[in-house]
Amino acid sequence: MIIYLIRHGERDTSKDYFNKALNHQDNPLTDRGIEQAERLGAYLSDKGSERIIVSEYRRTQQTAIPASRILNLVPDIDGRVNEIDNGVIEQIDERTLRERYPETYVHLQQMNQDFLFPGGESGVDVKHRQDSLLADLIRLDQPVAIFSHEGYIRLFLCNILGLAVFQRYRFRVDFGGVTEFEYLKDRAEFRVIRVNQVV
Repeated sequence: MIIYLIRHGERDTSKDYFNKALNHQDNPLTDRGIEQAERLGAYLSDKGSERIIVSEYRRTQQTAIPASRILNLVPDIDGRVNEIDNGVIEQIDERTLRERYPETYVHLQQMNQDFLFPGGESGVDVKHRQDSLLADLIRLDQPVAIFSHEGYIRLFLCNILGLAVFQRYRFRVDFGGVTEFEYLKDRAEFRVIRVNQVV
């Protein structure tokens, strides 16, 4: 089984797109992001994916449109591939964060242990979501393209490689970057084929 884990295309940051239901910015794609999505669709056209999974965010759903059209697949929306929930810090500036949540501010500066975002998730919380998803994917045994987010993909790499979740910041994941994994049934483990390939 092959998993293509793909970061969404470039997002529009020109204004506030905060989505209360997601507790996160829900930015649409820019024109460049739409172009990146088209290239990703072409890239996936001959990869044999039998399923497409997207997060609950519009930028991943928009990024998946060309691949969905080319592969004739209806994407499954699955909250287990959502970005890590940053909680209250999603809507405050650095000064307010430092004053109201000094411990969180220190954690973000040091990046040497996992922590819970106030009103949000920890890295381990996301890992639990990923473990649930991986169990389903292994059971179904289908090649799949997953459109997700930078933080989620970094955490996925830590999960697969057995790294502590706070080490996620060692990975770079660009807009439209493709990370590919293969599940080896005989060894019951994943192999990393490529990381952050921009097509």
